[in-house]
Order: sequence, then structure tokens, then C-alpha cells
Amino acid sequence: MRPLASAATPRYVGVVFVETWLFDGDARHPGAKVVGGGSMTALVPGRGIVAHREPGGVLHTYVQLARGRAWADAADLADPSAVVRCVAEEFEGVGAGADRPRHRRGHRPGRTPPARLPAGHRWARVPGVALLGDAAHLVPPSGEGANLALPDGAGLGEALAAPPGDVEAALAAYEAALFPRGARTAADAEKVLTLCVGGRAPCGLIEMFAGADG
Repeated sequence: MRPLASAATPRYVGVVFVETWLFDGDARHPGAKVVGGGSMTALVPGRGIVAHREPGGVLHTYVQLARGRAWADAADLADPSAVVRCVAEEFEGVGAGADRPRHRRGHRPGRTPPARLPAGHRWARVPGVALLGDAAHLVPPSGEGANLALPDGAGLGEALAAPPGDVEAALAAYEAALFPRGARTAADAEKVLTLCVGGRAPCGLIEMFAGADG
């Protein structure tokens, strides 16, 4: 859909995510206790490990690595053991005595090289076309994807339902609210990504949670 309104091309954000779902986490994975009752984040500059609990004893886990696109493309997803070894090498010597990354009875590890659209992405009004969600404002992973898409859908519906029933005027009004909302969220997402894998990790993220906005 996006090419109907915009020629913008998403670009790799510079951080690759390798994720998996570990089933029967507490029973099969001795390290599951570090996740606690909700989530766990362990960060150093350029890399991090994040996990959170899902229903049924499932642990959703992923690794963040600030690496070039070639590294991401080189991972052999056909061989889960190779993916695990590749990730383990990135954490060699980190956390003496801690469990090495393992994959027991889990979803096949997958790597995602996330992309972003240009900052302040917008387009000229195209009759009959409306973009929403990632088509309108693809941002680095920050947990805000649904938080953007839901207001988009609601805003589009409200604009179309409002009198006097002029569809093009409704779409123009929708985009007038969409563009600044997307720009704000994109800026916030860039900030979160930097806090997670930037040169001050994990201190910047801790300061943000503490209200210091570091």
C-alpha cells in the first residue's frame, strides 16, 4: 500500500533482534528464574538480552545486537543450533557462571533486522488512499507499534464518520493528526533504541525509568 502514496523506503535501524519462545520455561530452562514474575532486561553497550513471561509458562526472549546488516543476513535460520552458537559468541565471557544461551523445546530462533521510515515521514494527499500503522510510520522496535496503529484506525474511522461526508476532506483531516503523532513516536522510538544499546546502556534506561530522563 505505501507506494501508492509515498516513495519512502524503509532502512535498517542498525540493530538486529534474534528472538524465540521457550515453552515450559521454568521446568526446562534453569535460567528462567532471572525473569521473575514479569520481565527482565540485561543491557550493555551494543547488546542486550530481554525476556518476558507469556501465558502457559512461555518465555518470550530476544537478543538485541548493534551489528551491520551483513551480520544479520549471515545468520543461518535453517539451523537453530547455528543461530544459538552465533548469539552465544556475541556474549562470550559475559556473566561468569551464567547459563550459556540454549534452545530446548522452543520456537525456532529467528532474526529480525528492523527497519525505519525517514524521520517525519509524510506524503502529499493522494485521492482515495489512506495509510495507517507501519505503512504510515514504521519505527524502530519500542513497544509502540500497536499504540500507533490503534489510534490510526480509530482516527480514520472518526474522520470518515464525521459530517459532512466528504471523504477527501476526512482523509486530509486524518493525515493532519497522523503526521505529528507519527513523528513524535518515531523520535521516542529512536531514543528508546539508543537507551537500550547505545554507549550509556544500561544507565540511560535506568535513569529514564527513575524519572531522570537521562
